[in-house]
Amino acid sequence: MSDCNRVSHVLHDGKKLTNHTEHDIHIYNGDDLVLVIEKTEPVYRVAERDHQCIPAYGDGQCSGVIIPVVSKEYYASSEGGLPKEIQDHGYIVSIVVATAETNRNRHDLYSPNTGPSGAVRKNGSLVGTKGLVSHGVSLSSHTQ
Repeated sequence: MSDCNRVSHVLHDGKKLTNHTEHDIHIYNGDDLVLVIEKTEPVYRVAERDHQCIPAYGDGQCSGVIIPVVSKEYYASSEGGLPKEIQDHGYIVSIVVATAETNRNRHDLYSPNTGPSGAVRKNGSLVGTKGLVSHGVSLSSHTQ
């Protein structure tokens, strides 16, 4: 693979996509590595916030046991979190970050396709992907 196949961003549907995962993203076509999308600072991660709920209680012989129950809120974290959605720009983030942001109705998040249809493995280890997953885009906007 030549140096021209290492890029700082890619284009999709008029958007400039930058990689904010912890790793460079290796894109494969079959067994051939065809592109590396370099990581860009800041890296976005997931943070969580607990909300206390009514506790659960043991039953029968364990009736004196109190089990704390919390509800979790997950959100993207970095210095100040994800930036606001900007026209013509998209962010490649981990699937965990994209999932945490789904309730915020964002349409600018992508992640490496590491599911069964997209993961590229060598000797059992994940080495890359065949493409990206678009999050927050309705099925009606896809072309077949």
